[in-house]
Amino acid sequence: MRWRPRLAVADGALGFWQAIEEVWPKTRGQRCWVHKTANVLNKLPKSPQSKAKRAQQEIWMADTKRDALAEFDAFVETWGVKYDKAVECLIKDRSTCTAMSRTRCKSTLRNGSMRRGGGGDQIRDHIRRIGRIIVFRQ
Repeated sequence: MRWRPRLAVADGALGFWQAIEEVWPKTRGQRCWVHKTANVLNKLPKSPQSKAKRAQQEIWMADTKRDALAEFDAFVETWGVKYDKAVECLIKDRSTCTAMSRTRCKSTLRNGSMRRGGGGDQIRDHIRRIGRIIVFRQ
């Protein structure tokens, strides 16, 4: 294969990350913000969820890595006082949630439909056969 993806985006599926590491060891991983946001919101009562969702959007919509980390820290400071479990859920993926902030990229989806719950072997076979899942190139 002539190129490799610079960044792979997925939920917390361990099989996917192991397959990416095996096939493209230099590809960085980005935690899916849709899944991460849902996980954090599940640890909050219903009433503050819309504000917390907006605060998380400020992180992934930041223009630079520095801005994303500043928004991340602001979320931790604001929400950590009262909702420590929600903040712990976000903090555990800090580096993988902000990986995309380091890459100015154009996204392209090529043959990217993957079934949820697929094992690592299935994903590795799919990557080798198709050669692309979700590709971010600079």
